[in-house]
Amino acid sequence: MKLSTRIRTSRVRAGLSQAELAEALGVSRSAVGNWESARGGVHPSSERLAELALATGVSYEWLATGRGTPMTPSDGIPAADAEFVDD
Repeated sequence: MKLSTRIRTSRVRAGLSQAELAEALGVSRSAVGNWESARGGVHPSSERLAELALATGVSYEWLATGRGTPMTPSDGIPAADAEFVDD
């Protein structure tokens, strides 16, 4: 899946319009449209991709590379349940 498709997929799954995502990221709606364009060529910076991942609730790795799962891991081990090891 191309980066442009992953950006569009993450936005749609988050229930955001291009304008709403643009506002959340502090960019123009046309910038989001260019990122999602099938013609490609215009890509957000890695810093902007990180912001986009947070805004849409997807993992940065999936958004940036297509590897892994699109969903952010939410099944981490709470600190209270972690094991302590004596050195």
